[in-house]
Amino acid sequence: MDALKIIAILAVMAVVIVIAVQQDRKRRRLLRAWARARGFTLVEGSWFGGSRDGWERDYPSLQLLERGHSRRTALHLEGEVGGRPVRCLDYRYTTGGGKNRRTHRYGVVVLELGQPVIPLRIRPEHVFDRVGEFLGIDDIDFESSEFSRRYHVSSSDRKWAYDVIHQETMDYLLTLD
Repeated sequence: MDALKIIAILAVMAVVIVIAVQQDRKRRRLLRAWARARGFTLVEGSWFGGSRDGWERDYPSLQLLERGHSRRTALHLEGEVGGRPVRCLDYRYTTGGGKNRRTHRYGVVVLELGQPVIPLRIRPEHVFDRVGEFLGIDDIDFESSEFSRRYHVSSSDRKWAYDVIHQETMDYLLTLD
């Protein structure tokens, strides 16, 4: 009976791995087509051998690249938008270990503006943000209550955040799922 359980568990694990590989291939195929259509270069790698390829050197203020351990990338997109260089990166890192191990995944986009900017972070709101608000750790809220409910925005300069995140930006971000 125990051998049957082990075989069933291994079979389920194999199915999950096959589905994950298929989803990754589909995503890469779509990204290749997207990049080709827009004149971007797509550099593909493996999550297992991925490196950050100089991102820490080029963007020392991007603290995300220094978090956790087992830092990896798999895809890099490079191109231009409105005549300005753009670099995109799939990035992940791990925190904790054993039962407390957690993998964090991010899509990083850097648009080179040719002038200094103030760091601005926009991410989906989650339950811990509400706990933080209760404890007095608040994010920046906007006129759109729906936007403020769905997104956590932080910056050292609130005025800068309001200047960057105008109504069109909020409308666009609210269309994303």
